[in-house]
Amino acid sequence: MSIKDAFRPLLNFASCRLTDILLVASKRKRWSIGEMHKTYFTHYALRTPLIHEISDLLKSNSIKKPRIIEFGCSGGNNFKLMQEIIELDIQYVGIDINENAIEFARSKFKNATFYKSDDRQLPELEPALGHFDVMLISGVLYYLPQKEAWAVLNLAARISDYLVVYDDLSRFDLPTGKTTGLFIHPFGLMLKQIGFDVILPPHKIREGDPDSVFIARSLSDPVLELDGFKHQVQRS
Repeated sequence: MSIKDAFRPLLNFASCRLTDILLVASKRKRWSIGEMHKTYFTHYALRTPLIHEISDLLKSNSIKKPRIIEFGCSGGNNFKLMQEIIELDIQYVGIDINENAIEFARSKFKNATFYKSDDRQLPELEPALGHFDVMLISGVLYYLPQKEAWAVLNLAARISDYLVVYDDLSRFDLPTGKTTGLFIHPFGLMLKQIGFDVILPPHKIREGDPDSVFIARSLSDPVLELDGFKHQVQRS
């Protein structure tokens, strides 16, 4: 059990900018090293429903040769599932803080591109990335303070048409930007202010899962479609 889980009841009330910064600093150091990505790589089937969500999104919008970027890709776990499930030629870019995980992913997927970076280095990396159909952020924002999570979502709005997030969304609809739970963000408000339209609200991908998924689209194109529902938006 992690420190966060053990002390969750207390953290839900005690969290502030200072505690967030201190806790994420220790996590960055731990994430930057280690070989856990190898274990995840062979035991990642639980994320299969998440990949089906992305597959449905691509089919619904007739995206035949998708460009997908993932922030927090580890050793390429989700890309492995994409190749098994999505019958399309995916141009994939993965980003992770762990150099060991990136090297592992590069050895497994010669046809994909991987970068070592954390959220603080993303602005420097942005010019090299290009534009994507989908940006996937799976179980990452849950560990970033709100200011840092905001910056990642802002990047997603600039470089991708669709955003798929799998995370703790228990305070998704919080009407204000102030939260008391550690890294549990008011995603709905943040997305609206940044320039996303939520086209598939938070929902569980499997029974008993504490986290949920939502899908949003940048307000740069006038028409979007998902599961047969069309949404008319205005160009920004």
